Amino acid sequence: MSSVLVALALWSLSGLAVALWLRRQGHNLAAHSALGVGFGPLVALFHLESRRHTETTATVVGTGAPSETGGWIDVLVGLDGSDTSIASARGALAMLGGSVGRLRLSTVLDVETANRPDAFDADERLVGYLEGAATSLSAPGAELVLLTGRADVALVDHAVAEDMDLVVVAHRQHSRQALILGSTVARLARDAALPVLIGPPVE
Repeated sequence: MSSVLVALALWSLSGLAVALWLRRQGHNLAAHSALGVGFGPLVALFHLESRRHTETTATVVGTGAPSETGGWIDVLVGLDGSDTSIASARGALAMLGGSVGRLRLSTVLDVETANRPDAFDADERLVGYLEGAATSLSAPGAELVLLTGRADVALVDHAVAEDMDLVVVAHRQHSRQALILGSTVARLARDAALPVLIGPPVE
């Protein structure tokens, strides 16, 4: 009996390991964790089915206005949906001052959320968040965009496609989740094909 329980535990743990790996590829952790507990490593088969949806997609939801600062640096700001993220981004933009030209605010949805039947509700909530972020950052003319995919890849792909000069991301406090999943900020700082500015930490 104990050997059966051990085998079941190992089966579920292997499924959770696959779910963690899928999370790093831009998929929803909660959805795949639940599948992983039941289906074990076979949860990877669900990834094969959805693989064609994992490329970065971008939906512009606010076209913004020409910069009045005369700045020369086009900046893509990646926000994670939190007020802390906005506050950290504010600190980074303050460092850049009047050098900011075109400003685009973005947030990234995981693949499953973006493809759900009720995705419109998530989109509407995030559009409201980005609009609030533009107001909070005193940037009413900022462009707004929703991205889908793995966060670090989506931000860099979009920045390159839009000829942005710099990606700004919020400083993230150390957490167990970041240690397990890997930090988007750390991957950007290590692998990005263009400059990345990490905002200051926010208490």
